[in-house]
Amino acid sequence: MDHTQISNEVGGYLLEAYSTGEVMHAPDCLNGAGAVLGFLVQMQARARLKAGEYSDIKDALMVVTTKAGERLYFGQAINDCLIGEISGLGVWNYAAGALDDPTAAEAFDLNGLFGYVAGTVGEKWFGQPRVPEGFTLNERPDEAVRKHARILYDRMRFHGVDARELTKIYGTAAHQLIRGAAGEFPWNPDPVVPKPAGLTIFMEAAAPMSKLDPRPLGIDPIL
Repeated sequence: MDHTQISNEVGGYLLEAYSTGEVMHAPDCLNGAGAVLGFLVQMQARARLKAGEYSDIKDALMVVTTKAGERLYFGQAINDCLIGEISGLGVWNYAAGALDDPTAAEAFDLNGLFGYVAGTVGEKWFGQPRVPEGFTLNERPDEAVRKHARILYDRMRFHGVDARELTKIYGTAAHQLIRGAAGEFPWNPDPVVPKPAGLTIFMEAAAPMSKLDPRPLGIDPIL
């Protein structure tokens, strides 16, 4: 199975998980996709670290322990897989490509988003996305991770995908879901989510969920 087929499988799984009949629950689907794929990029980052990539970066992976004892992970390795901080190619780049407008993508405040995530560590509202006006969510991002991350993680292992090379698979799935939520495919999104808002919903979930500890989910952190 090639990467395009696997990406379609990832996107198809998430679309089905957030659809009823022929109706796509678009905001929840984008929130769920951001949460799950954002979390899974951490596993990609860990695989790259184990393979010796990022070895010359001091802060490639850092653990922060909250007062409640929860472990969260930060660092440039995760940021590279998510937003292309080092390589210039992360899941963000594929997702933002759905806008078909580089200027609109450049206007997205990634620094503000990551500052918000860092500033809410240890707070009870950590991971709570700031949803664009006019949209509501029926699920917290961490709930989506608990429901779906292990399933998709195991599917990638079943297909024998090199964990270091998942950016294109996850990014392409995100790209397609953002387009579908905007009404570009016959998925009957309800409500229709314009692509800039869709990208916002996706990233607001992806950024904080990329920090979660994989251990409570029964996923081997690799290192």
